[in-house]
Amino acid sequence: MMNTIVTVLVIAAVIVVLYILFKIFKLITRLLLIAIFLVIAYLTNPGLEKHQQAVEKKAERTNTKLRGRNVSLSDFKIFSLTKISNDDHDKVVGAGLFTKVWIFRTLD
Repeated sequence: MMNTIVTVLVIAAVIVVLYILFKIFKLITRLLLIAIFLVIAYLTNPGLEKHQQAVEKKAERTNTKLRGRNVSLSDFKIFSLTKISNDDHDKVVGAGLFTKVWIFRTLD
């Protein structure tokens, strides 16, 4: 009788330990995937040249003049925002992530 109780308690303890380990492994796996995603985003964040090229392509497609405007970027390490500067204000016109730059606003 005593052996049966001990066996049941050991089995219950093993089940609880395995359940806890599974939950911890699941959490660690998720954290690891998020970390890998952030490192890849950091390493592939496009530079100023790609932002300038994307603005020039958009200007060609929409027949917009870029005289007197400077293209700059706000770098947030894992993504970047494309800005066009006039004399008195800046306008965010696009975003860059994973080596790509998307221009989503008009350039005028």
